[in-house]
Amino acid sequence: MARTCPSNDDKALLLEQCHHCATHICCKIEPAFLTPQDLERMGLSPQDQEHVNKSAWNGFEFLHLQKRKNGKCVFYDSESKKCSKWNSRPLDCRLFPLDIDFHDGRFYWICYSYCKASVTEYKLQKLEKTLLPEFTPYLAVYALLPMKMFESGSYRILREVQL
Repeated sequence: MARTCPSNDDKALLLEQCHHCATHICCKIEPAFLTPQDLERMGLSPQDQEHVNKSAWNGFEFLHLQKRKNGKCVFYDSESKKCSKWNSRPLDCRLFPLDIDFHDGRFYWICYSYCKASVTEYKLQKLEKTLLPEFTPYLAVYALLPMKMFESGSYRILREVQL
């Protein structure tokens, strides 16, 4: 059964400042990782090649959103400078500027330095309670995928993920 869309409070946990962001970096970086719940929430199917791409890495297959030729997410609206799927956007997008890394046998929350949104312990706990359960089955693949932003070192480790 698909998880319902989080409440407005849950969606706003990290992204209070997003509507005032001038960089829109989250729409330009790596394509958003997709779970089956994301597809359902967004009204997409894995066969929707206009919006969804299938990739493989180290023997793992996964789905992600397509990018346009200009490098931006297929759902980024250049006129409004906003996400056209904001209310149903993938969990990967909901987590940004956070990401999850796996090293030394553990999952860790990391925060990219490109985004100025504040991250508090309360917000991390709330994410772990409300959004992360949907993501847990895909965490191992997600956390091990190579990411350009991660490889650039423009992040800080916050703490271990509490599953």
